[in-house]
Amino acid sequence: MEENKTAGVAEEAVENTVADEALKIAQEEAVQQCEESEAIAKAKAEEEKVAEEAVLEDIEDIEETLSEVENIISVQIAAAEEVAEEVEQSKRDKRRDARRKKRAKRAEARRTARTEKEAEETGAAPTGKPAAAPETAKKPASAQTSQEIATLTAKLREREETLREYQRDIAKAESELKEAQDKAVEVKVMAANLKNDFDNFRRRNQEATANAKEEGINKVVAELLPVLDNFDRARPYIKDDSSREGFDLMEQQCSIVLAKFGVSEIEAVGNDFDPNLMNVVVREENPEMADKVIAVLTKGYIRGTKVIRHAIVKIGY
Repeated sequence: MEENKTAGVAEEAVENTVADEALKIAQEEAVQQCEESEAIAKAKAEEEKVAEEAVLEDIEDIEETLSEVENIISVQIAAAEEVAEEVEQSKRDKRRDARRKKRAKRAEARRTARTEKEAEETGAAPTGKPAAAPETAKKPASAQTSQEIATLTAKLREREETLREYQRDIAKAESELKEAQDKAVEVKVMAANLKNDFDNFRRRNQEATANAKEEGINKVVAELLPVLDNFDRARPYIKDDSSREGFDLMEQQCSIVLAKFGVSEIEAVGNDFDPNLMNVVVREENPEMADKVIAVLTKGYIRGTKVIRHAIVKIGY
């Protein structure tokens, strides 16, 4: 009988060793999966960063183009204003010459009327020479004035045509500027949306990676718990001190591994029954321990706020 028990303990020890190796392999696989997920996420983040930098460069190019167009428009507007000022000056000169011509005609008319009146008062007919002299002097001045007016008119028309050309160029440039501004706004909105999408993707990927890592650890821990249960079941059958010492070391090693991952045993005995952490399978009449845990039939474990396995308990009523 004793030999059978010893053989059973040895077999369980071998199973525990195999379980340790399986746990180690599962942990390595979980870590590898996490590293692969992080590498994929990092690569995608780099791609998104490159795309974002390209969009920002396009925005800078558009802004430079807009600045150049605005400078061209400013120069054309200044030139158009200068031409307009020259046209206005030509119009003022034309009006001034017209007024000067009218004054000269009125003065000549007054001189002619005064000469005729004086001739009538003296009773002498006006000779041809005195009358002809002013006319002779008048003709060259009139011809020169007409030539100047024609020159100014031609120059004015030329300036007006130039002004219209500048106005057409300005309208075209303003249209191009508006298109460029609309394109810049569109690119900026696209860049903002791309940045938001990238931030959302990075956040979701980080959350998914963290959740996958946590789930992997929880799964490995859940697979390891039956090994810990076997330690508790095998302990009463170990009588030899040296065997018990080795047994305790193996159990301690498993506990240390669990502690590294933040796994702790649910404290139940003597505490109030908590349905979130415990499952009751036996009730015992015990007024002093009413709704309190009398004994733990199967240990429960918790990791952070995640219950890996509920404790199976006996409570009083």
